[in-house]
Amino acid sequence: MDAEKKTEIFARIINGFREEHPSFEVSRWFALGEDDQASLRQITTSINRKLYDPSRSDRRHATTADAAVASMLEFLNSEGYDLSTLQYDENGALKLKKRRKKK
Repeated sequence: MDAEKKTEIFARIINGFREEHPSFEVSRWFALGEDDQASLRQITTSINRKLYDPSRSDRRHATTADAAVASMLEFLNSEGYDLSTLQYDENGALKLKKRRKKK
């Protein structure tokens, strides 16, 4: 898969999440447990640069890992998991136990 396609996938998923969650919340999901403001700002900036218009010279492409993580988060969300409860343990292992209540 080429870099542009990975970036399109990443952007579609992240923009969808940002319709339901604040930017810093979405960034926290990529932070492996880091929740200090400086780390979240850095991650948010990195994510934002991948969402820029293709004509901007400071735009970056999403990596394979970016697209894969975003796709996995999208899958968990579609399976009913409440991503706002997503946490990582001290070894970086995902802890996501709660499910959203059915509407």
